[in-house]
Amino acid sequence: MRLIILTVILVCGSFWHVTAQKTPPPPTIYSAPNPSEIKEFISDQDGFKVSFPGIPKAQESTKNETRIRSYSVNREGSNSMVSVMEFKPGAEFDTDQFIASYKEGILNLSTTLYGQNFPNAKIVLEKDFQSGKNKGKEFHYEWLMMFYKVRLLFVDKKVYEVLVNVSNWHILKDMRKEKVEEFERESERFLNSFQVLENKKEIDKLKK
Repeated sequence: MRLIILTVILVCGSFWHVTAQKTPPPPTIYSAPNPSEIKEFISDQDGFKVSFPGIPKAQESTKNETRIRSYSVNREGSNSMVSVMEFKPGAEFDTDQFIASYKEGILNLSTTLYGQNFPNAKIVLEKDFQSGKNKGKEFHYEWLMMFYKVRLLFVDKKVYEVLVNVSNWHILKDMRKEKVEEFERESERFLNSFQVLENKKEIDKLKK
């Protein structure tokens, strides 16, 4: 299970990475989506709904018989993603162990991806939360020039990971406070829009 968690974290961590260039372009500054860009997305397969800032692209992979499906919207300066890890029937699953391994993966992102020459991530917030009858864990962390918010929600043999990030965080928090406020509003809107749908009847009702 630890390998699966690390794989997911690395996918999210490399979601935005910095590539060295001879003449770097001007820094990308975050801009919140317009209301018309917000699109409700309903997944029949994974039983959830969320309002993305655009139309998401879907990807699927399998690691050690665990299916990982991701739905993401990439915007200039920010990304929004929902990943679903579905463990095979009969597989042992321990929520506390998963959280501990996920946290360890965050703290060692740079070492894992780049070696010892880059600073590792810094977790600035960790808290429990509840969505309906399901319990979860939320992390906020800074890594290189990025800031991430991620919620993990545990439902039976599935883990839902809801993630949003922003680039050039060092510039925003020091020089563009209004952009920090924009991101705070939009990131909370996105995270709070996520909802697990309990049954097909509920899904069909929403899609009418």
